[in-house]
Amino acid sequence: GLQSTIDEMSGVLHCEEGDYNTAHSYFLEAFEQLDALEGNAEKKKEDSSSSAGASGGKSESKSAEGSSALKCLKYMMLCKILDNL
Repeated sequence: GLQSTIDEMSGVLHCEEGDYNTAHSYFLEAFEQLDALEGNAEKKKEDSSSSAGASGGKSESKSAEGSSALKCLKYMMLCKILDNL
């Protein structure tokens, strides 16, 4: 949601300032929030598809939110690498 976007932007700003440890913390917060949102969306899709008997469209919301969580995870790894240089 909105808070994960704010945390991601804060992480980017801290990266630009060279504060990779704080940036990692912000990306971690954003990742956890996006991962939870993805899990809730996936559970709702499974519940609705099991009652309706159709599984189409499940990957659409997963790929949109999954890509944001994956992007934060990549930023976290990059911050750890840059922090140790």
